[in-house]
Amino acid sequence: MYWNLKMSSNNSKINEVDCYNKIIDCFLKSKNDTNKKENCKNQSIIKLMRLLKRKEKRLLVENALILVLSLFNGIDKPDLYSNIGQDLKECDDLEKGILISELKKEFL
Repeated sequence: MYWNLKMSSNNSKINEVDCYNKIIDCFLKSKNDTNKKENCKNQSIIKLMRLLKRKEKRLLVENALILVLSLFNGIDKPDLYSNIGQDLKECDDLEKGILISELKKEFL
């Protein structure tokens, strides 16, 4: 049930996508059993902490921890920016026009 981080053929790289997929697979296999879910979450965190020995894997570990916490703890808003601002559906036409104008300035 628990995932295992395998090295790629050159034994120095861990495939980032595989890591995320293994976390998701573990979650899906355990989501209906509270004990399995808790064990899977804990094992995932332990494996990710072991990766921190390799400094080049820090960003992978940070992103994977966000994924683990989001999945296993039911966090709807996993980052600071997900709950900032106003829903575009709540804006009137004037506000939408201003926003579109500012975005055009920024990106064009």
